[in-house]
Amino acid sequence: MDGLRCRHWLWPVFAVALTTATVRAQPEALPPPNRSLPPGVVDLTPPILPSPAANVFAEPPPSPSQFALSAEYLLALPKRSDTDYAIADATNNRTPEGSIASVDWGASSGVRAGITYRPAGSLLDASVNYTFLWAGASQSLTAPTGGLLYATQTRPGLVDMVSTAQAASTMSYNVADIVVGRTIPVDGFFVFRWSGGVRIAAINETLDVMYDGMQATQTHVLRHSNFVGSGLTMATEGRWNLPNDFSLFGRAGGALLGGGQYASYLETDVAGATINANLTDQFWQVIPVLEMGVGIVWQRYGYQVSIGYEITNWFNLVTRTNLSDDLAEGKPTRKQGDLSIEGIYFRFTKSF
Repeated sequence: MDGLRCRHWLWPVFAVALTTATVRAQPEALPPPNRSLPPGVVDLTPPILPSPAANVFAEPPPSPSQFALSAEYLLALPKRSDTDYAIADATNNRTPEGSIASVDWGASSGVRAGITYRPAGSLLDASVNYTFLWAGASQSLTAPTGGLLYATQTRPGLVDMVSTAQAASTMSYNVADIVVGRTIPVDGFFVFRWSGGVRIAAINETLDVMYDGMQATQTHVLRHSNFVGSGLTMATEGRWNLPNDFSLFGRAGGALLGGGQYASYLETDVAGATINANLTDQFWQVIPVLEMGVGIVWQRYGYQVSIGYEITNWFNLVTRTNLSDDLAEGKPTRKQGDLSIEGIYFRFTKSF
């Protein structure tokens, strides 16, 4: 009985000893550093130094909602394949020799207009942009003395050799983008932006050629290649801030559009009295698009002025339907080519 009472007294003593040892094992708090400085010197060191990555992807301060209107002038060089119309041969020996003459559009003017809305205190924005570009050119060619012209746009076996050729080509380019974007400030010198949305396009091209002389009697060839479609578009942009409110930017993007392709081919002879060919070709097509651009921008007091260079390539957009065999007359062939647009643009933007 006495041994049991002894054990009851030992447990509290053991607990007190264990608690005391634990408290003594804990390290004592370090005293504050000695910041005694010479007289007249003030210690400006903050108690906690900010992390170097504290501003990475920092949210912007609260700001009101904002609208922005933009207007651009495009000085572009649109190019497409299959605008040839004749081969000038200095020797009339039934062997085609010489350079292929094509209609080049040259420098063309276009416009782009847009409106952007950004909610208050948000990095997201929504915008609508519309681009219009028109291109056109004409050219004529006469056979060299003692030679001839080979017609490249006519049906083989009927009108192959001519004395004169006149060609004209036009393009109407209409593209609208409806996108949502997000601007991400990485630090004080770099801003990253992504955007994605929907693109709607209607692009029409025409090639009109008139041949005369030798085998041609006012032979007229008229070709159309029209595409109407829509799809998805995405882009990324990086901007490097420079002194005095200037910044450099680079942009890359792409789109994938599906739509209807309509191509037609009409050839008449004897001033329209005879029809040599009259074909229409309609089919569904998926068009990939690649875009890139660089430039410089100045921005202050809600105004923004920028100048840049951009290039856009529409793969397999242009369709040309031919009757290429004079023996198998009902065997059409389809040939496709790219449409590329490159040039300089000048943009003015006002934010409200």
